Amino acid sequence: MSESARGAWTRRALLGRLAEGVGALALGAVAGGVKPASALAQAPPPASAPSAFAALPRAGLWTAPAAFTPAPTSAAAFGSTGGLWLARDDLGGTLFGGGKARKLDLLLGEALARGARGVATTGGVGSNHARSTAWAARHLGLECHLALLPEPPSTEVRRNLAAMEAAGARITIGGPSSVRRLAERSAASGGALAWIPMGGTSPLGDLAFVGAAFELADAVAAGTLPAPATITLALGSGGSAVGLALGLTWVGLPTRVIAVRCSSPTTSSDAVLVRALAATSRRVAELWPGPAPDPLARQARSRIEIDGAELGAGYARSTVASTRVAERVFALDRVRLDSTYSAKAVASVVRRATSLGGEPTLVWLGCDARWLAGGTKG
Repeated sequence: MSESARGAWTRRALLGRLAEGVGALALGAVAGGVKPASALAQAPPPASAPSAFAALPRAGLWTAPAAFTPAPTSAAAFGSTGGLWLARDDLGGTLFGGGKARKLDLLLGEALARGARGVATTGGVGSNHARSTAWAARHLGLECHLALLPEPPSTEVRRNLAAMEAAGARITIGGPSSVRRLAERSAASGGALAWIPMGGTSPLGDLAFVGAAFELADAVAAGTLPAPATITLALGSGGSAVGLALGLTWVGLPTRVIAVRCSSPTTSSDAVLVRALAATSRRVAELWPGPAPDPLARQARSRIEIDGAELGAGYARSTVASTRVAERVFALDRVRLDSTYSAKAVASVVRRATSLGGEPTLVWLGCDARWLAGGTKG
């Protein structure tokens, strides 16, 4: 069977095994018109953001700084004596929430500014990034082409894939060669088909989380958030950890970044982070004067700790600990955690609670609360 035929067969098989009611939920999202980019709001820049960062073109997918909220009930239950705070990116965004909205705001903003007519990207068949890209592209009137890689079937995977179909994305499911062909097609398009790397992790996408660090610094300066000793977040393709570490280094906060591995050790290795830090620090240096790229990248790497203890059986495979934590956090503070990323990040905090002492701890929630609550996009 050819790769294209196998991809079509796999997609039909997955869609045919949608959990009861899930297909109707996702496909019901087709209603609604496309909103032109000119009608979308623009995010006010954080007060500490250099003007060059504020001037980057945006798609209007992220219009508010992060909300930082305490989770005292969960903190008490988990033994976090210094206090547990949540960065609620899961509630941000205009079309959908989460870290994908932050990254796509810049990535699609640049694509629109360069006159792209479509976007192309890759991820697993249940990829949150691919789903978010498909809906953002539809919202902005752009074509969306997805080269998706197989992953273990689950209700969430099927639901995500159905949402991509509902958004009108042009989908191929296959191996790395299908990803390579789509990337080559994008490169040969003269900018008409903009390529977005897996997870939106790229120097430009990572800048979204440099901006998140600016927002954090503003909240600390305003006294609405104690300076956290640690930020714990999920480590997938690495862009969020890279951007935050660079931004924290830039603003001078001593906060450490605990990156909880949620994807393959190959795609979330130290070497991957070092390369991403180097590339993104060069992009930072292009935007505004400051520390030289190499020292900035080294200082940022020194504050990142990779925690691989919560990965379990692998990407998109929940663990007993993450399942239990997700249930407890929702019961205690009514916050929803996704099983692939955020639940494992919080499980890391719970496991390390006694070693955190009395220091404030911040967990960065990069999922989309509206999607987890049964929404139909993002």
